[in-house]
Amino acid sequence: NDFHAQGHIDAFHLPLAKFEMNPDVLKRMEENEKKGLKIEVYDPEKHYGVEEFCEAINNPGFARSIRYNLNREKPLPFLIVSDNGRMAGWTGPMYTESTGRGHLDGIAVDPNVRGGGLGKSLFCSLCDYSKKQGSSFMTFFTGLENPARYIYLYAGFRICQSFAIMKKEIK
Repeated sequence: NDFHAQGHIDAFHLPLAKFEMNPDVLKRMEENEKKGLKIEVYDPEKHYGVEEFCEAINNPGFARSIRYNLNREKPLPFLIVSDNGRMAGWTGPMYTESTGRGHLDGIAVDPNVRGGGLGKSLFCSLCDYSKKQGSSFMTFFTGLENPARYIYLYAGFRICQSFAIMKKEIK
């Protein structure tokens, strides 16, 4: 057999009616706000540092998504971690798909401010925003090696399917 697993993927799902902001996340958000780190909807009039953020996260796919959205005639809203106005985290554009699914492109936090619960706060804020905007559920796929998976599980998501991406060497 010339097949081997190239990667392992999990499908995550959460009915948003079940989502509630975790009190520990709210407490951490309050603590971070005292340090100038706040979760906000991006506003080009008050936030800056998009290109510096794209460079800091070192994720070309996310950087492309950020730039694409901001270059639209009418950019879709997205959440950021604002470090006294400087972009230090990102959720991806937020909207509800025609199926009722809350859209997720991903989340990223500047490595220089990680470790204070900002990833959990950012993702939980995305779920809360999506629920309040009328999304009924969220689903997405992520790799077994992605450390953000623990944030998703913390927020109440469940793994509903797992699979391997198989590759065959052709000789």
